[in-house]
Amino acid sequence: MGDRDSEILSKLASLGCGFYANPTPMPADPEKTLLESLKFFWEDHELFIMVLGTLVHRIHQLVHIERLIKLAQDISDDHKLILMVICDKLVGAGDARFKIPIKKLKKRGRRLSRIPEFHKNNYLKKKWGLDPNFLKAHVEVPAYFNVEPKKFYALKEILKNNPWLKIRTLVGPNHRADLIYFKSSGLASSPSEAISLMTCSRSTVYRLWDSISMWEGLEKLVA
Repeated sequence: MGDRDSEILSKLASLGCGFYANPTPMPADPEKTLLESLKFFWEDHELFIMVLGTLVHRIHQLVHIERLIKLAQDISDDHKLILMVICDKLVGAGDARFKIPIKKLKKRGRRLSRIPEFHKNNYLKKKWGLDPNFLKAHVEVPAYFNVEPKKFYALKEILKNNPWLKIRTLVGPNHRADLIYFKSSGLASSPSEAISLMTCSRSTVYRLWDSISMWEGLEKLVA
């Protein structure tokens, strides 16, 4: 992987990318890591398609859509457009939930301000054709964003290394699952500490905290 940032490689390994990198000690934040990885469309084609691949082949059903939309409000217009393209690909993969961020982030007249030179290669456009999802966003790039499923860890292995995603398989990709993870991992020991980590209202945090506090042995979920 050359001089690539070992931290981002570890985060992506935590989400299923089959790199020769150990997953992070604390599970990678699924939505924040996805948003952080949008820059790879411009910077690193291989990492970008690996992010796409692990979403398509492994974890798209575990993405918390409401949280993704909330966190995406502050990213740049260019990044929002790339995120919409990714969501369109996931809709095509059978996950209709990703129509929601497309609808929420859509803005009339939005265009990508810059396409990197390595995506403009005419030979590759002829060889692969134009990517249909990017074309919907008025971006002409080769359709070379697919990667074989064997490039990713099996879902069972991902869940073993990422208890945050494991909890989402049990509870669903929602605020309750996220709060269970924050509480059981020790990242939040009180509702006030959890509020800064959550993307829902203060009242929702307190309501959910009271509910999940009735469970015993939460710490076993992240063991």
